[in-house]
Amino acid sequence: MPGTFGLIWVAEYKGTLGLFDVPNCAPNAQGLSKGLSGTEKFNVGNDDAQDIYIEQHGIGVASAGKDAQWADTVDLVFFSGHGAPGGMAVRVAGKDDSYAKASEIRLGDGQLKWLVVDGCEVLQHGSAGGGMPDNALARWRVIFTGLRQLLGFATECHDVADRGSLFAQHLGAKLTMREAWIKACMETEGHHANVRYAYLRAKSDAVDTANDKWDTATLHSDKPSPASGFVLGTGIC
Repeated sequence: MPGTFGLIWVAEYKGTLGLFDVPNCAPNAQGLSKGLSGTEKFNVGNDDAQDIYIEQHGIGVASAGKDAQWADTVDLVFFSGHGAPGGMAVRVAGKDDSYAKASEIRLGDGQLKWLVVDGCEVLQHGSAGGGMPDNALARWRVIFTGLRQLLGFATECHDVADRGSLFAQHLGAKLTMREAWIKACMETEGHHANVRYAYLRAKSDAVDTANDKWDTATLHSDKPSPASGFVLGTGIC
């Protein structure tokens, strides 16, 4: 049976972290909300979105993470907003540092199985910059404490309004998580040859995440933790 999901999105950055607004992130997130079967447990955006909703308590400079009350209470989290090789920008100054960093994220020790980042370069592989490892796996493997898959982009992507609704549609058609994300990315970015979708999934000797599907979300209670390996996939949209 379908499970639970939550949305965190930012359309209006108003210059926070030097970032421009991405107005389509609002309809993009709401398209997923309307199209995905299951139970929506939270839907927070702009001033209501906080980086600590994704971060683990006790880790990092502010150490104020609240993922145990937010991201790790659902099966799937969909983030739409600015991304970067090291994390996701969640705007509001004064609430931690407005940046949900891989180094402060640990997901799957609660309920979360899939994190979808509709934002640029989170799984960028080859030249991350900023003193971070260039290898996407080296940056992001630390967040997998039971998490099954991280879906996103290896490059910059575009601000579109329908990726969320298309992703929901394909999940409803019983495509796997990876297939649904890849198809939605190709449908929304297909005319941009330099855009690459990406995914990172954990695996273990007892748990195979390759064929995860939303319609059986509640059955995926087994966790690839500790992971025996990871699969990083990317391709041209």
